[in-house]
Amino acid sequence: MIGFVSGHYGESGLITLAVVVSLIEFGVVMDGVGMALQPLIGTYFGEKNHQLIKRVMISGIKAAVIEGMAATILIWIFAGQFCALFGITGGDALAPSIKALRIVSLGFVFCSMVSLTTSYYMLIDRIGMATCIACLQNGLLYILLPILGSSLFGFNGMWTGFVAAPMLSLTAAMFFCISDLVKIVFRSFYRI
Repeated sequence: MIGFVSGHYGESGLITLAVVVSLIEFGVVMDGVGMALQPLIGTYFGEKNHQLIKRVMISGIKAAVIEGMAATILIWIFAGQFCALFGITGGDALAPSIKALRIVSLGFVFCSMVSLTTSYYMLIDRIGMATCIACLQNGLLYILLPILGSSLFGFNGMWTGFVAAPMLSLTAAMFFCISDLVKIVFRSFYRI
């Protein structure tokens, strides 16, 4: 990413990228809902109480959406102050950095949902699935989609790639979840 941004957008683009990456790293806070649910889901999973797991996860989904929306609103309001934390208070890099932060923050609801999903998979002992989803979002998609977005839509398109990454990760996670449910249904029919 550094080489791509440097070659296409110069020093101002690199400054904006640094601020955006810091914002994405700040997204680690989004795992708070999953961590809060850990004792309940762990206990209910041990008891094989799927009804209570479902109830807790519904509450977790609501909390994750609210958390993501709140973080998005805060970044939209305080984007300039966030830039100031990195010494960007004026110059050519301020306006593009504020715009990039606001665009990237639009994906926070999906980041929060992906964090909840990976926490859930970890708690139900599907560590490989959780690892794949995390690697897909944080590795592959956070590199490929911004470059693709930049190629298609220019400088601001790069930041939309950062929004699309958690969306696609969540879609992939839900696809695997649905495929697991289909397998369970077929197994139960097979036993009958």
